[in-house]
Amino acid sequence: MRLGLVVVAMLAGGVFACGGEEVSPVDCSNAGTSASYSSNVKAFLDEHCIACHTEGSNPIVRQGAPAGVNYNTFENARSNASAGAHSVSEGEMPERGGAAELSTADRCLLQAWVNAGTPQ
Repeated sequence: MRLGLVVVAMLAGGVFACGGEEVSPVDCSNAGTSASYSSNVKAFLDEHCIACHTEGSNPIVRQGAPAGVNYNTFENARSNASAGAHSVSEGEMPERGGAAELSTADRCLLQAWVNAGTPQ
């Protein structure tokens, strides 16, 4: 009986787990510095991040996004920029298959913004 429960739990975990296909990290060491919040970073964050990473959203809407990791304002985005750049370049974010849909340039955009000093 126990073995049956373990197998069911493992199968359910596979069916309901977040994420999509595994995505390899990209090298953003040459990302440059041609990014600013208003010119291209905000649009990226709006499209790929704020659905889950919005300050004040309830836990269901956040879908497991940690409290305090928000990108819905310039100040929030700036304070989370380095961690976000790392997560996106590593293919960890956006979840639910979103990372696989991003080009290398898109995945390095946040790193370019960090390299530029996170200008508005």
